[in-house]
Amino acid sequence: MRRYRRDEPLDDLEHWPFDNKASDYVIVQGNPVASGRIDYVSPDGTARLGVWRCTEGVFDCNELGDELQTIL
Repeated sequence: MRRYRRDEPLDDLEHWPFDNKASDYVIVQGNPVASGRIDYVSPDGTARLGVWRCTEGVFDCNELGDELQTIL
């Protein structure tokens, strides 16, 4: 498992477009840009661990499953 550090560079994040058909994001204000990476997937595929970053903006989103976030 990957160990997360406060000073870890995030230069390996991939662009995650909001217009992905698998999501239902609706941009409300601004021009937010999302990026991230998946660092771990559980053997049964029901849990994922990773990093998600988003620039300033407002959007609506309804996740289809459970989600836990830590906001930094």
